[in-house]
Amino acid sequence: MAAWSIVNLNRSFFDKFTVIVPFHCHSAGTIICLGTDNIIMTKQATLGPIDPSYNSHLNPVFLFIPEPYSVSVEQVSAYFQLLESKQNNK
Repeated sequence: MAAWSIVNLNRSFFDKFTVIVPFHCHSAGTIICLGTDNIIMTKQATLGPIDPSYNSHLNPVFLFIPEPYSVSVEQVSAYFQLLESKQNNK
């Protein structure tokens, strides 16, 4: 959500929004690129995968982090795969 907020903030102040990607751009950086008018990339530049996170009141909470811990969609998928493999091994 932070990346999308950055895109909205820039769009509220500027008519055009361009991003320069000199090398690697992953996760939140890719989301920001998707919200621009133009993306300028070098020959070595890459856009990486987006790893969406699930946030709710059911997420784990740690004592030293005031907010619930974000759970990656890939983590949830891997958890279900682990459960399925354990069930099949019984």
